[in-house]
Amino acid sequence: MQKRKKRKDGRYVAKVAIDGKPKYLYSKDQKQLDRLVMEYKYESSKGLAVNTPDMTFKELAEKWFESKQKRKEYNTRIAIRRKLRKHIYPAIGHLKVKNIKSYNVQNVINNLVDKGLTDTTLKSYQHISSILQFGVDNDILIKNVALTVEVPKFKSKPKKALTLEERDIIETVAKTHKHGDMIMTFLYTGMRREELVALSKEEVHLKEKYLSIEDAAYFEHNQAVLKCTKNGDSRIIPILDKIYKIIESRYNSTQSDYLFPMYNGKMMSETSFREAMNSFKRACDEYCDKNNLPRIVFTAHTLRHTLCTILYEAGVPLKDAQQIMGHRSAKVTLDIYTHLDQQSPFNVRERLNKYIK
Repeated sequence: MQKRKKRKDGRYVAKVAIDGKPKYLYSKDQKQLDRLVMEYKYESSKGLAVNTPDMTFKELAEKWFESKQKRKEYNTRIAIRRKLRKHIYPAIGHLKVKNIKSYNVQNVINNLVDKGLTDTTLKSYQHISSILQFGVDNDILIKNVALTVEVPKFKSKPKKALTLEERDIIETVAKTHKHGDMIMTFLYTGMRREELVALSKEEVHLKEKYLSIEDAAYFEHNQAVLKCTKNGDSRIIPILDKIYKIIESRYNSTQSDYLFPMYNGKMMSETSFREAMNSFKRACDEYCDKNNLPRIVFTAHTLRHTLCTILYEAGVPLKDAQQIMGHRSAKVTLDIYTHLDQQSPFNVRERLNKYIK
């Protein structure tokens, strides 16, 4: 053991130079100081940032967020923040990143699995792994310990589409409900929530009977803000006969630039959209109760998924369905079509027999 100089305060000091830059290390124990010197030299030789020995996972995550997530959409940033604060920071946020082991990350994943949070489990793992890789890429860590963590493969839950009977109930309620036009447009265009909120008169082509989806909206502090569509591409959605009169009436009677605005003519806020959906759902519940029918459980995405099911049932080719739905990859549409084929295994046979006849 190299003899160390003892200071007046009782601590030993060692001077280490890396690339000509001096570094002073201190300890009250000579053996401990020797270990610190060895660790310092080892970490420097492996590219570990020696100026961040006490950085916690939370501190690294905040740097990652500012660097990698800052330009993402508002709702995406909020969702990431929520998972960090609720599920990740309480478990490993306080740990020094250099001390985090694979089992620390595995414990986070196991706890989320035990709670049945499938989507949260996958997203949390992705975030943790991305944060640790960010540490590796910026010479703060030697390796990404999350890469050896076992993440279960979950079976995706089949998305629900409305049955014909449920669609009949919605259409009946829509005839007299103040938000019925909005719900019907949802159901028979397959638009996303953010696209319907931003639907403007400029995107309505009554003569040609189609909608050109150019813009979308996201909610920031409850207010709708225009953005590009989810995939950054515009698309054409046919205006079906079922809703042509609705679209025409809204186009001619609404003073706003938007087809489904708030009372002040602006795009719907997140609160106003939620209240509109809830109001319509309550009306459906009342109708079902009055007529001794099972209540309908649906969301805006249920309405969108229902149109995809209708396209399948109508025999619309996969590529056309993909364009109408605005799926970036044909695989998304194909998965839905395949799932529906599995539900009705004789569809292909019947179509072939009909074609051959």
